[in-house]
Amino acid sequence: MMVHKLFRKFNRSLLKCRRAQRASFETFALRELHSSGRAPLYTTKLKQLGLIIITLVCASLFSGCWNEQKVSQNPEAKKAEEVFGRWMNTQCVFHDRSLISMKDNVNEAYGLAVQKKYHDQAVLLKPLNELIESIFATDIKHEKLDVVVHDNLKKNLVYLYGLLENDLPGFIDFLRHHGLESNDVNTQDKAIDFHDVIKKYYGLMQLLFAHTDYIAETGYLFSSANRFFEFFFMPDTWKYGKAMLTDPALYPIARVFYATIWYYLSGHGWKHWNKACLDALKKEYDAGKKIVYIASGNDVYQLLRYGMYTIESIDPLLPSQPKFYADGWSWIVRENGIGDTIALTFDDTELELKRVEYRTYGTFKALLHTGLEEEVQKSKTRWGIYDKKTGKQLGNWIIHRRFATQDDFIMDKTKVLLVSFNELYFLTTVTPEKSWGIDPEKFQNDCTMYVKQLRRPVTKQVALNMQAADASEFGFIALGSQIN
Repeated sequence: MMVHKLFRKFNRSLLKCRRAQRASFETFALRELHSSGRAPLYTTKLKQLGLIIITLVCASLFSGCWNEQKVSQNPEAKKAEEVFGRWMNTQCVFHDRSLISMKDNVNEAYGLAVQKKYHDQAVLLKPLNELIESIFATDIKHEKLDVVVHDNLKKNLVYLYGLLENDLPGFIDFLRHHGLESNDVNTQDKAIDFHDVIKKYYGLMQLLFAHTDYIAETGYLFSSANRFFEFFFMPDTWKYGKAMLTDPALYPIARVFYATIWYYLSGHGWKHWNKACLDALKKEYDAGKKIVYIASGNDVYQLLRYGMYTIESIDPLLPSQPKFYADGWSWIVRENGIGDTIALTFDDTELELKRVEYRTYGTFKALLHTGLEEEVQKSKTRWGIYDKKTGKQLGNWIIHRRFATQDDFIMDKTKVLLVSFNELYFLTTVTPEKSWGIDPEKFQNDCTMYVKQLRRPVTKQVALNMQAADASEFGFIALGSQIN
């Protein structure tokens, strides 16, 4: 019944448009006739063109009809733990750490931690024994690394931490002069399982930053991965990254960089946030901009925690990818849920998220990890964000359940873009079966994206450098694949 009413209304509107258009063209034709004394030959064609334009505009308005739902008769109330529990229990926000500060942790406990790490990975690390002996000023015997914290060891480590913080070209030279610039090593790496190669090279970095506190150790390596990424892909130092990707003898050194970047920003670090990124986003939000989070899943807990309340998520939320979402992901975009609420408490701030809108507008087809294609409902869900104490609405979290498109990356003054590091790879890869079909070449020159694991935003040129790296002959691990 509703559909028939809509089309009757549409037909009446179209009839009025046609009458107005006819009157306009008749007036125009009479003026032409009066001024020239002859009938204008193009009047009929113009009338036809006008009617075609009107029809196309009206048809486009009706082709994407929205189906809006009313308030649920049985709204559900959930606690934050039921919806965002995974993020609350496993997600870390890492401050950027000065790598030089690691020297303050070089003590007896550090020595024991290094010994244990080496013992656990002795077979994988064996090809690096000469380098490891040089760093730790000791010998490796019977797959055992004895680490005694003395002045020579402290001197070596202070030197290396300084290179990692302030002089990565010097760090590359150090690795070159200790056996990693080698065609033979490259050939050996290619002959063994690449998973073992990855573990070998990030295992070297784990020895340098071994710590009895797992969070502290991960924080140092997270910060190291940030510096490696910046050095490899930022415009000012891209020449070094490019050189490592074009000379096979330097591939082993490139693998140190890639393995550390992959593991701490994607493979293991995909769920974590960089405090510097959150601080920068909060500054943008306070300036009146909305946060547009591409492929966010329901990973907005930290944004809400840090006081950002105007958020738009764009994600297909595919049924085969629950490992990337918190447990309540499907409930967040469920049908027939208008009136649902989520209660969140952050220190002295109490929030209530309330589902105030749900619309569907067609479907899209998605190839799932199972290899099967599935038709998924396109939808828009809006959660109002309220101060629970005052009832005042603070903003909205809008979820667009669909794939991202090239137009989503068009910048304007009202928004900032946010992605996770894993998704940054899929935006820049040249591998057709992994690519999202987004072309970084078409980004505006001033396009900037915040990446939740990175302390600094990514520019168009960085994206193009990543694309060039992906197209190189290097052929090591894809920076956005095989997430833990």
